[in-house]
Amino acid sequence: MKRFFLLALAAIVVSGCSQEPRPESSVGKTTPFPQPITQVGEYTLSRLASLKLFEDSNICMLAMMYGDDMQEFAGTGNTHFVRDTHDCIHLDTVLMGQHVTTYVVRTADNTSTYGAETWYIAYPYITDMPDGPWCISQLPFDILEMKDIDGDGTTEIVSYADKYRQECSVYSFFKGVLTQVQ
Repeated sequence: MKRFFLLALAAIVVSGCSQEPRPESSVGKTTPFPQPITQVGEYTLSRLASLKLFEDSNICMLAMMYGDDMQEFAGTGNTHFVRDTHDCIHLDTVLMGQHVTTYVVRTADNTSTYGAETWYIAYPYITDMPDGPWCISQLPFDILEMKDIDGDGTTEIVSYADKYRQECSVYSFFKGVLTQVQ
């Protein structure tokens, strides 16, 4: 009886793990990413690190490179890179936590009625090693501003609760950690 039970259990486990192969016609046909996606910018961050930006009509993606190797990758759909009046991608260079130079890449929501943006911060993971590795962090807010709130020479991140920009929270950013300071 014990042997029969073990054989039945093994048959259930094996049959539960088997999968039907997809028909050959559907393999490789569907993808969540439109093709092709174009590199629209590259910024040298240090001797070894660079940030590559990719965009199509509906997706923004950032690739952190360390030499020729992709170190990190991030992106958002339904967005476009924020550009200046000369159609250049807006890349902010700011001093954050302990006066560490970081870069902010802004993307705007294509269908927002209130100016929603997604911001990415490129920063050195180890501040004593400016050549790398570097990282990308996506901020979890959509109505943002950068200001030196306390006058110490470092930039804080201000997140507003609504499109009227009245109620806000203030954050510092250092080594990938977002800390509410006000």
